[in-house]
Amino acid sequence: MGRAEEPRVRNERQRRITQARLRASEAALADLAASPLDVDQRLVEAVADGYRETARRLAAELREYAALKQGEVRTVPLGEVGSLGEALIAGRLARNWTQANLAEALGIPPQQVQRYEATRYRQASLARVADVASVLGIRLEGAALLSTGRKAGGASSVRR
Repeated sequence: MGRAEEPRVRNERQRRITQARLRASEAALADLAASPLDVDQRLVEAVADGYRETARRLAAELREYAALKQGEVRTVPLGEVGSLGEALIAGRLARNWTQANLAEALGIPPQQVQRYEATRYRQASLARVADVASVLGIRLEGAALLSTGRKAGGASSVRR
């Protein structure tokens, strides 16, 4: 669950789009296998590998979404502060709530929840993040790993 660099299925609209992309990848793979092509078979196999990898990734995203929606996922690893947004989205899905349900519970417009989730809560205040976690019943456990470097100007750069 820690793939912050890849978009993930976070709502029913994205689920439908991902399912359609999976079907298209599977159909393209079947068409490729059924069509006799007068090209180097290594090229055909490379294209087929691409379709298989895309289908594998999309299917994994759909399984992850279904597991969250069915309450099968109980914990989400927090590798860095930026992964907190993914944990909040996973918490909403685990409760089987829509973005509109969360917005209602927070007393904010549904579009605001859409914006928060689109940026993985990077634009939300710490107070809002705490409110979302509380409303969703998310408990954060663990430790903060602190840097012990003492050099001036030794802070690492911020990744965005």
